[in-house]
Amino acid sequence: MSMDTFGDTLKSEREARGLSIQAVAEILRVDAGLLRALERNDFDALPDEAAMMGCLHAYAECLEVDGDLMIEDYVRERDNSLQRLEDVVVEQAAETAPAAIPTKAGRRPRFSPWLVALVVVAIAMLAAWWMLSRDGIAPMPETSMTAGPVTPQPMPETSVTAAPVEPQPLSSQPPALVAPTPVKPTAAQSAPTTPAPSLLSITDYGVGTAVENFSLVGQSDRFSEGTQVAFWTRVQGGARGHRIDHVWLREGVEAGRVSVHIGGPNWRTYSTKTLYAGVAGDWAVEARDDAGRVLARSEFVCVP
Repeated sequence: MSMDTFGDTLKSEREARGLSIQAVAEILRVDAGLLRALERNDFDALPDEAAMMGCLHAYAECLEVDGDLMIEDYVRERDNSLQRLEDVVVEQAAETAPAAIPTKAGRRPRFSPWLVALVVVAIAMLAAWWMLSRDGIAPMPETSMTAGPVTPQPMPETSVTAAPVEPQPLSSQPPALVAPTPVKPTAAQSAPTTPAPSLLSITDYGVGTAVENFSLVGQSDRFSEGTQVAFWTRVQGGARGHRIDHVWLREGVEAGRVSVHIGGPNWRTYSTKTLYAGVAGDWAVEARDDAGRVLARSEFVCVP
C-alpha cells in the first residue's frame, strides 16, 4: 500500500487528470482554498462534517473514483491527525511538568496553577477529538482509494470506473430488457424465499477506444490488435449496492469478467479490455445483472 497521506493521493489523482485547483473549484462550485486545505491535510481549515461529506462525494465524481473509499480515507487521515496532535500535547506536558515539590509528612504536594491549566486544556482537546470521532464514519478495512499502474498481462481486466450522469443520448440501440413482472403465488404456494429480480435496465451502451468526460469516444465495431477497447453502459433504476457484470467473450468463450458497482438510479460506468496480439476474431461484451440476465450486448471484430 502507498504511504501517501490523503492529501497526497488526492493531489496525485487531480494532477493525473490534468486538472488545476481552480478548474476543480469551478466544477464543484467551492472555494479553491478548501481544496488546497484538503491536499495539505489541514483539517482545522475545513467546514463542518455534513458539508465535507457532500464536497467529497462531488469531488469523487469529478475524479471518477469511488466516493465511499475517498470518504473512508479522509476520515482515517483526519482521525490520525487528531491523534497525533493529542500525543504531542501529552508529550509536551510530560516534558515541561516540574518535579513534585518535597513536602512534610502528612501534607499534600502543591502544584502550580499553570500546570493545572495545561492538564485542563489537554483534557478538553481529548474530549473534542472524541466528539468529532463519534460524528465520523466508522473505519472500514484498510483499502487504497486508487490503484497504481498495472503491468500488462495476457487478457487482464484492466480498469473499472463509475460516475453519476446527466442524460446524454449516445446510441440508437434499443433499451435493454427489464425484469419480468413477478407471478403472484397461489394459495398452495409458499412465500418466495429469494428476493425479486432487480429492475435494472441499460438505455445506452457501446464499445469504443476510450471514455472521456463520462462519454464514449472512438465508437466502432472493428478494432486492431493492441487496441484498448472500452465497453460503456448507462444503467437506470439502480441503487447503491447494486452491481452488474461486464462479460467479455471471444468466439463465444468467456475471456474476462468485471463486476461494476452501481451508485445511483442514473449511473454511467465502463470497463476496458486490451486486445493483445493473437486474439483476432469475433468478440462480444455483455452487461449482465446478478441474476445472469443480459441487459446489453455489443459485438465487434478484432483484426491483426
